[in-house]
Amino acid sequence: MLIAGGINVSYEKLLNEESGIGISAAVFFDEDISENWYISPYYRVYFGKKPAAGFFLEGFGSLNSIEDFVFQNEDEGYNLEDVTDFALGIGLGGKFLTRRNLVGEISLGFGRNLFVNDRDYEIFAKGEISVGFRF
Repeated sequence: MLIAGGINVSYEKLLNEESGIGISAAVFFDEDISENWYISPYYRVYFGKKPAAGFFLEGFGSLNSIEDFVFQNEDEGYNLEDVTDFALGIGLGGKFLTRRNLVGEISLGFGRNLFVNDRDYEIFAKGEISVGFRF
């Protein structure tokens, strides 16, 4: 995710040929991105011909931090602060596997932040284009 101004690390444990659980963590360092970081566990169901590859659907949770304007009081108005929240969401994507166990993946997911409802970022979005290795 270096292209998008951050770095993402993911790990997935295959449960069987059709599903897996995993965790993904990202940290952003680009000042133009309001998101600071997220940690997102997920569960995936695969629909491809190869084991745990092809098109997938996922359900995920996400502990996330975003820089947002928060209302303080009538005198101070709004201040820019880091706000941490937890989102639940769904996603979809594709995992592509070579014979030498190289993995390419593209995914997109959307969720809703559950706790801090007085801010602009109620919707949580995550996207990933990655290359990895299955061992």
